[in-house]
Amino acid sequence: MELSLILDMVVAVLLAATIAYAALLNRRLQGLRANRAEFEAMVTEFNEATRRAEGAIQALRLAADQTAKALSVQVERGQALRDELAFLTNRADGAAERITSRAEPSPQAAPRPQPARSQPVPVAAAAPAARPIAAAPASAPRPAPAPVASVDDESDGEGGRSKAEQDLLKALRELR
Repeated sequence: MELSLILDMVVAVLLAATIAYAALLNRRLQGLRANRAEFEAMVTEFNEATRRAEGAIQALRLAADQTAKALSVQVERGQALRDELAFLTNRADGAAERITSRAEPSPQAAPRPQPARSQPVPVAAAAPAARPIAAAPASAPRPAPAPVASVDDESDGEGGRSKAEQDLLKALRELR
């Protein structure tokens, strides 16, 4: 009988250990059940934050697309203005050359004073005759400068501005 008593005691000890372990497991499960509500609330908040982030990303993409379109329009306008300014600069250079060529008589057009052949000309007297015409005395008549409007035949009014100037001013006003 001793053997059956020992076996009963071992079974009793094992049952006591199982009961203690079951009580510990029960407490942990109760903790999980209590935290389950908090966990579900946390998962719900996470899902809502994810949805808001997706909406914000879509809004950012839309704003980026709109900004890119507006920027491309501005770049195109800027390139058009750059081309127009280059054209106007080239025309202004040409006009300046024409004005300069009209204002300064060419050396071939103005006759040089020739000394009289009957009298010998001293070397000191010949030097002032060789001066350029631009250094002529103030009493000599000079050609009047041509007005700017006569150089550009496209003036349409609006203060004597050419069509290109009017277009440029219009484009600059639109950019404001």
